Amino acid sequence: MALVTLLAFERRSEATGTYEVTLRLLDANDEPVPVLEDGEPLVIRAHAEVKDRDSMAHDAPATASLVVNLGPGVPLEPNRRYRWQVSVNGKTHPDWSAPFYGRAAEDRPREEG
Repeated sequence: MALVTLLAFERRSEATGTYEVTLRLLDANDEPVPVLEDGEPLVIRAHAEVKDRDSMAHDAPATASLVVNLGPGVPLEPNRRYRWQVSVNGKTHPDWSAPFYGRAAEDRPREEG
């Protein structure tokens, strides 16, 4: 499983800086999903940086991307609804999430090796 988060800003001049990005795996009831060996929920914290580039107009849009590869084996129930909820600098919004359904093992892509 890979996660791609795109931070989009209307103006580059408003975006320059470092942002704390948190990804939380939630179930259909918005409860954290305990998937780690110790029963803790899966929470990913990272930083994304938007640099000021002189080659771009100050009123041009700006983006920063964050890619996380979790690999195979995140133990999720098949046919259950989950979602990744994103927060940036401690703030979140209902649109900052991505719902998905767990898949049975036989439906998952096989790792080549």
